[in-house]
Amino acid sequence: RTTRATQKTPHAPRPTTDRRPGAMEFDIPLKLGDLETQRQRDGALGPKEHVDVASMNDGDANELVEILAYDLCENDALCILEQDVFDRAYACARDFTYLKPIGRIRLTDALCSNLSVLSASVASLLASGAGDAGDATDVVASHREALKTYACLVHHVADVAEVEARETMGVAASTAAPGAGKADKKAGKKKMHGAPALVEWKWEEQRERVMHVMAGVLDADLWNLFRPRQPSEQFLGLFIKLGSATLESQQALRSKITKQAAYAMLGACALKWGQLEGVTTALVHLLNKHEHAPGPIAECAAVAAGRFENARLASSLLREVASVSPEEYKRQQLSDAKGVSCVGVFITELAQRMPKTTATNVSLLLPHLDGEAYSLRSALVTVLGVLVCAESSSGSLNHDRDRSTSGDTSAPLLRAKQGFLDLLVERVHDVSAFTRARVLQTWAQMAEKKAVPLSHWLVVADLAIGRLGDKSALVRKAAIALIAVMLGFNPFAPQLPTAAFASSLKEYEQKLALMAPVMPAQVDTIDEGDEAAVDDALCGVEDATAAEGDTPGSAGEPEKETKPREESAVPEPQTQTQPELDGGVEAVRTMVAALKTALGFAIQMQGAVGVLCGLLASATPSDAIEATGLLVRLRQFGVDGADEGVRRMLGLVFSR
Repeated sequence: RTTRATQKTPHAPRPTTDRRPGAMEFDIPLKLGDLETQRQRDGALGPKEHVDVASMNDGDANELVEILAYDLCENDALCILEQDVFDRAYACARDFTYLKPIGRIRLTDALCSNLSVLSASVASLLASGAGDAGDATDVVASHREALKTYACLVHHVADVAEVEARETMGVAASTAAPGAGKADKKAGKKKMHGAPALVEWKWEEQRERVMHVMAGVLDADLWNLFRPRQPSEQFLGLFIKLGSATLESQQALRSKITKQAAYAMLGACALKWGQLEGVTTALVHLLNKHEHAPGPIAECAAVAAGRFENARLASSLLREVASVSPEEYKRQQLSDAKGVSCVGVFITELAQRMPKTTATNVSLLLPHLDGEAYSLRSALVTVLGVLVCAESSSGSLNHDRDRSTSGDTSAPLLRAKQGFLDLLVERVHDVSAFTRARVLQTWAQMAEKKAVPLSHWLVVADLAIGRLGDKSALVRKAAIALIAVMLGFNPFAPQLPTAAFASSLKEYEQKLALMAPVMPAQVDTIDEGDEAAVDDALCGVEDATAAEGDTPGSAGEPEKETKPREESAVPEPQTQTQPELDGGVEAVRTMVAALKTALGFAIQMQGAVGVLCGLLASATPSDAIEATGLLVRLRQFGVDGADEGVRRMLGLVFSR
């Protein structure tokens, strides 16, 4: 136990003296207590006088903290290198859990204040060119060792406080559980609250300041500060561990300041100070351990890419999760599906934030489509849909937050689009019902974002109708939802009667035959590259038909369309003479192909009515409910046969 002689009373500030680096170097330990147990090399800064705060009474402990705070605040920040000041700081940080709230606040405030001042002093010192001056070597070394000392002490305090906060949350969760008895709840409340205190220790408030100050340390020129050596891995490891601990805590992520500071620390260590491998390993460990981690980790990679204009962290994370063998993911799926599910959520979140980087590395992920971890296959299907939607959006691939190291990487995404679409078509027949449903949901999202090419419209509609007979109710529900979305966002017309489309198609085919006779195969389909030509060629026709009047048979509709629908690429079929098209033969040929697609879609919707009527008698309630809604929607779009389907539906309505 420390004596009164050791506990000095506040005294006048001491003059600052130069401290030679050979005499006061500080070696960062794995744990703060290792400074006492491990043998210190000659000239290294370490605890010399043993001060046991745990055995002190509250008054003596508070007095020790007050003396330390006075020394730190009233003297130069380099005073931490003085042996007596370091001994007191080490003892207080080591026995942080034994300090009362007022002592904890005073210690944290003093350490953070001096670390902030020292960081600014280091930046100013190096900016003035002191790092290049031979006579300033001792001064730079003193600042370096003091910075390492403060960072180690602050990290230990934050680590202890974080563990304590986690234990407190665990006690609160256990006592609030339904099975906990009254005695347990009373004991938990007594442990959490205790006697009322004048000053309350709130780590949530202190955490923001600690994270902000620690993140500011990495803004200094560490290359110049540590030269001729690189910044030590032990020093940078403090920030990696602190940032990882923050992402591990859901409570910490609620604070925007804390979260942004953690992103800044991890991004700087990975992309600025050469610790990419260490940061990647730490983040992947969190990814496989915590269900809430995928979103913050993806956001961290995106923020780092935007701040440093470098996407290497995101690419490294994708390579790391892709390097795991499909057999290992299968084993994890069978034993603990949480890790595999988190990986799937992560790549989906990252694809939404950084589509260009994900597309560049997607070839590493595609082999897992043949694996047996269905949750990962489902996530990859969503990623493919996100990438196709990103390619269809004019600005997604050029967003500043998705910078890459190799210039323009949008070309691989454009070239792979057809392959992505083919994979989505293939995965509709996946052995897992969850994956089949996810594929249909992905197609629905693509239809909403106008990312389904016109050349694939009939293929997707045929897949959806075919899945109406799937053995899984989840897949049938997703298929009905896809058909409803395709109706609402169809690029053809607000009404889909087959007779009107057939009449318009016949007139345009006759016109095309008179203008330039061609083989029928030339107008059967529309290539992806011709979609812009379709829109241009039909724009004038749509305006002309709108001016002539409403479509015959459209009057008296019971209700208007309730969902947003894409602007019609094919005009409402007319029985009157069709107007001339600008563009000549190519425009007419494109119109014929578009009308064939529209007619095929209308016929497909007509065929779906019979299948939906069969689902009305299904033993699964959701089938009948979803089929009823889709039949009403088909009736709103004027699909042939929808009236009969609605009449059959009325039998269920009046069955009770």
